[in-house]
Amino acid sequence: MRHTNNFNLLRLAAALMVIISHSFGVLDKGNEQPMFWICNRQIIGSSLGVFIFFAISGYLVMQSLQRVSTNWQYLRNRALRIFPALIVCNILCVVLLGLFFGSLPFTAYLLRTDTWSYLWYNTALYHNQFYLPGVFNNLKPANDINASIWTLTPEVLLYILLLILSLLKLFKSTVVAAISFVLFMVCCSLLHDQSYNGWPLDYYISFSMFFFQGAALYLFRKYISFRWYWVLPGALLIYFIPDAWVKWMLFTLLVSYVVIYIGNTRQLVSLKGYDVSYGLYIYAYPVQQILLITIGSAINPWLQSFLTVLCTLPFAFVSWIFIERPALSLKKNNFSF
Repeated sequence: MRHTNNFNLLRLAAALMVIISHSFGVLDKGNEQPMFWICNRQIIGSSLGVFIFFAISGYLVMQSLQRVSTNWQYLRNRALRIFPALIVCNILCVVLLGLFFGSLPFTAYLLRTDTWSYLWYNTALYHNQFYLPGVFNNLKPANDINASIWTLTPEVLLYILLLILSLLKLFKSTVVAAISFVLFMVCCSLLHDQSYNGWPLDYYISFSMFFFQGAALYLFRKYISFRWYWVLPGALLIYFIPDAWVKWMLFTLLVSYVVIYIGNTRQLVSLKGYDVSYGLYIYAYPVQQILLITIGSAINPWLQSFLTVLCTLPFAFVSWIFIERPALSLKKNNFSF
């Protein structure tokens, strides 16, 4: 199934959306990006790309949860997908950026505790540290090393939450699962404008909505008709609904529906089994910052996007061939502690 659908292609498209959006952002032209105007200045391309990632993730991770024989296998599979490539990316950022783009002597740089806290925090996904000491000092925002990987924290938290809900037997009954999903959507509507420790919960709630909508579309796939003719009425309904939050919830449902529909259609383009989307996602932002330092901010955002993809693809292919694909092959092994 993996190479006969369009999920890899959709993830690649989502990664490119994030890269293009970030190219406009790092050049301080975020309000000029096309998606911002296409969506009536309500959403930027990087957000939509990440939402697509989460919808696909919810669908495929629910599928994985339903198929594995033990909870350990589920957790192992999720860890193998996220952490091996992330660890290597973080190590390369610490070493190469500190060595070639740092203002501190390399020995002094290595002795700084915040050098190693970057590696630990961003690998454990316990806390996001966006800076490395003395690296990218003259950029805006200063020291911003990798603005993409913070979304991996809610991703992993949603993996765990999905397992907890499964342990509570909420997915055994279709009725119970449907009621749980509706209650979840209601909770999202109540919490969307809240904050925690000064951090707005909007993005976390939006990620959760797309993730669980994807999961629900897999769980209820026997009862849902995936047809294109539902899209236009859905879009018109969203356009004419006056309430902003109801409009947003319907928008997330429509996007998730369209993404999963396209994902399950006959393969449009064969990627020959190469899934470089994750590598593009985690390596692109440091590359964009390097381009900003070496070329300057006068570059056209579209040229910046092209050069970013061109420079990041080798990292993405190496990551897939030598790290991600071998790690994912371990899923077939039934080793245990």
